[in-house]
Amino acid sequence: MLDKTSGTLKCLKTIFTPTFISIALIIFLIMTANYITFVIMVPYSMEKFGSSPSTAGLVTGIIFIGIVVGRLISGKLVKSIGFVKLLLIGSVVYFCGTTLYLFAPTAEKMIGARIVVGLAAGIVGTVTGSLAALITPLEYLGQGIAYYAMSAALALSIGPFLSIALRSLIGFQGLFWIATMLSVGGVFLISFVKVPKDIQPEGEKSFSFSDFIEPSILPFSLVGTLVFITWGNIQAYLAPYAQVNNVQWGASAFFVIYAASMLISRPFTGRVCDVYGARPVFYPSLGFLAAGLFCLWIGNNNFCILLAGVLGGLGFGNLLSLGQTVAISMVPKKRYTQATSTFFICMEMGCAIAPYITGFILPFVGYNNMFGLSALLALAGFPLYWLTMKKYRPVNQRLRPANPS
Repeated sequence: MLDKTSGTLKCLKTIFTPTFISIALIIFLIMTANYITFVIMVPYSMEKFGSSPSTAGLVTGIIFIGIVVGRLISGKLVKSIGFVKLLLIGSVVYFCGTTLYLFAPTAEKMIGARIVVGLAAGIVGTVTGSLAALITPLEYLGQGIAYYAMSAALALSIGPFLSIALRSLIGFQGLFWIATMLSVGGVFLISFVKVPKDIQPEGEKSFSFSDFIEPSILPFSLVGTLVFITWGNIQAYLAPYAQVNNVQWGASAFFVIYAASMLISRPFTGRVCDVYGARPVFYPSLGFLAAGLFCLWIGNNNFCILLAGVLGGLGFGNLLSLGQTVAISMVPKKRYTQATSTFFICMEMGCAIAPYITGFILPFVGYNNMFGLSALLALAGFPLYWLTMKKYRPVNQRLRPANPS
């Protein structure tokens, strides 16, 4: 027991360096600001600009274009100017973009601000995610990525909660001010980020596709796209689904329950990944995600919605960090930035295209059956993951200590 406790304390001390804590807090603040504004952008655009629902949807979703571009250029830029400078640029641009929310007079100008914010969020997310992997020792990589990803996952629940809870009290402008202040905190924390010289990227004069994307992990990342389409449906359609089924109370608590479930399970699943590899975690997580979607399919009461939140935290909450761990394990350390960028681009593509693809079939199947189809889509991840990992083996075969305590 003492040896196990000593091993756990050593792991936590090794992972939670000042730099690791700082980048985790930076991504938490940036993503909390992002989700605060994301969930109010449709009603704000319709009320402030008189936008149609489709235009309001464009104002909301256009941020993903900026995020993808930001992730694409990060791999090349980090080689030219380094991690800390690029992180500072991204954080400052994010602050400027959220400030523009306060003064955008038209939907067109708000779209421009959303693209700027997305571009900056893509850069910050790629840099912090890459640094989290690079500064974490290989034997604790699964746990390190799990702890880092908790920050973004917490933002996913806290951001919408704050937005919904405070909107009636401080209005849209008050929420934009909160997002702006959170981005200031992100800029301040950069002063605590110290990157060891041995992981500083080397500049290259060549210019090629591989500067932006890691081709070797595209098949696995596209499996991730499939999985994230199902989560994108939850983000986009949980609110109207709740209204139709009269389960608004359960839906309002869904992301809080999701966050609690994820927080409880992440340290355990990260340890399992380090000791036994990804498969013993990946397959159950897919199953939990499918089960959560199944609950939404049959759900006509608040209990089913809350149970779906628990299963979603165990499923999607772990797939997010596990996917990044698998992606970077398939490349040499010098390609971590490109691997991180590639995986999250594919992830965000899934979240972005889900509402549009699903929108075509929704009038024919309804919300409940739509979640049932999403559950089948999650189950399709089982054979696709097996086929992908059968052909594409990780470069770092061992992500665990030789004699785990």
